[in-house]
Amino acid sequence: MCKINDIEKEVLKNFKGLKIPQVFKTEYIDQMLFVELVDFDICTYLLEGKKFPNNFYDEVMENYDEFKKNIDIRNLDEYSKKYYYECIRVLEIFEKHCND
Repeated sequence: MCKINDIEKEVLKNFKGLKIPQVFKTEYIDQMLFVELVDFDICTYLLEGKKFPNNFYDEVMENYDEFKKNIDIRNLDEYSKKYYYECIRVLEIFEKHCND
């Protein structure tokens, strides 16, 4: 079970309130499933304090590496950059608390 603090909860809630930028639905369509995983699964599990399924951490981190490698932030507009960096913050929280 993952225990997060109030500041981390706010980061997760903020990310869940953001809309997925259009660029992830067009140019970075391969990454769309990953950002949905972050939004719908990782944030939800962390906010509800649920335990992640076996091997979930390793799978997420493998996809996270691909996500960072495949996104060229120089080509993102300001909102998409904000979304990208907030996604990274969520994954840092996930990594901090759920690396077991």
